[in-house]
Amino acid sequence: MRNLIEFIIRYRNFFSFFVLELVCFTIIVNYNREQRQILLNSTSTYAGTIFDIYSNALDYLDLREENKKLERENTQLRQYLQAVEGSDFELDSLILDSLNAQYEFIPAKIIKNSIVALDNMITLDVGKKQGVDKHMGVISMDGLIGITVGVSENYSVAMSLLHRQTRVSSRLRSTPYFGSLVWKNERDPTVLDLDDVPKHANIELGDTVETSGYSFMFPPGIPIGTIASDSLPEGNNFYTIKVKLMNDLSKMEHVYVVKNKDRQELLNIEGNNE
Repeated sequence: MRNLIEFIIRYRNFFSFFVLELVCFTIIVNYNREQRQILLNSTSTYAGTIFDIYSNALDYLDLREENKKLERENTQLRQYLQAVEGSDFELDSLILDSLNAQYEFIPAKIIKNSIVALDNMITLDVGKKQGVDKHMGVISMDGLIGITVGVSENYSVAMSLLHRQTRVSSRLRSTPYFGSLVWKNERDPTVLDLDDVPKHANIELGDTVETSGYSFMFPPGIPIGTIASDSLPEGNNFYTIKVKLMNDLSKMEHVYVVKNKDRQELLNIEGNNE
């Protein structure tokens, strides 16, 4: 403390000059419009430069993350192709042509997302002009995202998987049994329930849950999650199954809207036979 006091006494003239300069500067800025405007403009310029540098740094970091996602996507595609080429099963070109003809995948970007509400919605940057309509599935490379419920010319809104009214027909990969995937635990955005799986089904923890293909919104075989737990309440004929999502819905950005080109024809023929 003594050294600090001695330092201040030694350089008292400098500190006095600095304080007086600061007081004069404050008086000039507060009581002169032009000087005050010059200060504000200068401050805005420097602040804008700093925020611009910060924004560019964030964009660079996001770009690195996007590159990682693309690398993972390419790896998954290569593994899939390698598995197909290395298997004894030969893909019929007619089957591939029919699948390609039935489904179209429209790239989109999530511009608004929510995971904390009871009925969470997602806004996409694609709409009617890009071929999007109501009741289309939304997916990513890691799994399901939701179902479109509102569409404008250039934007669309989808019910997230984390919406109490979302129902997705899903099946167990290791067995032929299927059920309805719903979100019941509003406190946990990573776990959904698979309902209506009968008690005689063979349930294995860790088994993959995927789309069944029984709806017109999603192709079959898209992974959704894995079985985290199961129980069979006394007197109940159906399991209570908890599914751990593969997707982290809080981090989704780039997705695909699934367009089933045969959807209207299928709806028409089902309607005519009801």
